[in-house]
Order: sequence, then C-alpha cells, then structure tokens
Amino acid sequence: MAIISPSLTEPERKKLLDKIRKEIQEHKGEIFHEDIWGMRKLTYKIKTYMNGFYVIFYFNMDAEQSHSFAKILQIENNILRQVVLTLPENYEIRDFLKEEEESRKANKEAKELKEKAISDKKTEIFGKREPIKKDKEDSKSKDSDSLKLKAKVKETESEENILIKKEEVKKIEKETEEEIEVKEKEEVKKEKEKEKKKEIEKIEDENIEIEKSKEKKRKKSSKTAEDIDKKLDEILKDL
Repeated sequence: MAIISPSLTEPERKKLLDKIRKEIQEHKGEIFHEDIWGMRKLTYKIKTYMNGFYVIFYFNMDAEQSHSFAKILQIENNILRQVVLTLPENYEIRDFLKEEEESRKANKEAKELKEKAISDKKTEIFGKREPIKKDKEDSKSKDSDSLKLKAKVKETESEENILIKKEEVKKIEKETEEEIEVKEKEEVKKEKEKEKKKEIEKIEDENIEIEKSKEKKRKKSSKTAEDIDKKLDEILKDL
C-alpha cells in the first residue's frame, strides 16, 4: 500500500503509478489486482498534509526482491507512506470502495427509517388535523357572536393540545435518537474489535515470516560451517 502526496496533479500522479508498476515488473513481480481508493483524509498530519491519495497493489514477488522494491518506495519523495506486506495463504481480497458504498447506503437507509418512525409517531399522536371551519359572518344572525366565541374557545383548546403533543413528540424523538446512538456505538465497537483482530493476525503473520527468515539464515550458516570443516580436513590430509 502507498499513500501519494496530494500536491501532485492528475498527470503527475498517473506517471508515478506507472513508475510503481514498472518497478514491480523490473523486480520480477506480477500484479494480479489493484485497489485505487483515491483521495482520503489522513488520521494525522504527514509532511504538512492532511490528505493523501491511497492505492493498493497486490502482486507476487520473491522475498529478496520485495525488500529491494520497498527501499525504492521509501526514497520516493512523493510517497508519504508505504508498506509492503506478505499476505497469508487463502487471503480473500476485499473491495473496500464497495464496502464503503454499502456502509453509506446502510447509514442513509437507517436515517430514513428513523425519520419515518418519528413521522409515524407524530401522525399517531396528532392524527389527521383538519382546519377549523369558520362560519361566514352573518350580520342578520343573532347567534353570530356566540358562534365566534365558541370557535375561539375551540381554537384555544386545540393550541393547548398541540403544545402537549409537541412535548410528547420531542420525548419520543429523544428516545428514538438514544436507541439509534446505542446501536451505532455497538457497531463501532464491533468494527474496532474486527480491526484489532486483523492487526493481531497481521503481526502474527509477520512474526512467522521473520522466524522463517531466521531459520533460513541458520541453515545457511550451518552449511557454511560444514564446508569450512571439510576444507580443513582436506588440508590436514595433504600435510
């Protein structure tokens, strides 16, 4: 994985990506998948930048060649950060962009469901509100003043009921938001646990690779010692 400087123009960035691909080929590597994340916000500032262009190359390469390739990435000024890892066997390539899109879609649906739940509660409490019909003023009618007074009383009662119902709606909205917040916290917790597990697996895989490398060096050292003993025996025989 590499994080490329956001200061590069698109043609410059394309040129750098082509250079990375060429280096992989020159180190006898074979790319079998590319995952271009694009511009993302960094977790912390790197070389005065708060954004970086993320890209992941999946390739097959000999261990010694991969060390040499990693050093070339390290000295490239326009690469803010880089890491070359050995993937475990049966590793399944994840489509992070697709997962991110699905997460955004799920959040949008959750928001719509929340708004619908609040709207349904309001409808349940208020019901279908019908406008108060006011009779036309009839100057000839003796009950004109009485009708107006009744309408005014009815209006006042309606306003009081609305205030009470609004308080109920606020309470329901708060409870709904608290429930959603709890669920979101649980999801974040689960996601963090998953990431932690992946980090542990990654460290374990790296330790295995280190042990394998040490074992190779031990075998090589042992073989060298045997060769020296054989040569000494030959010299002693000649004497």
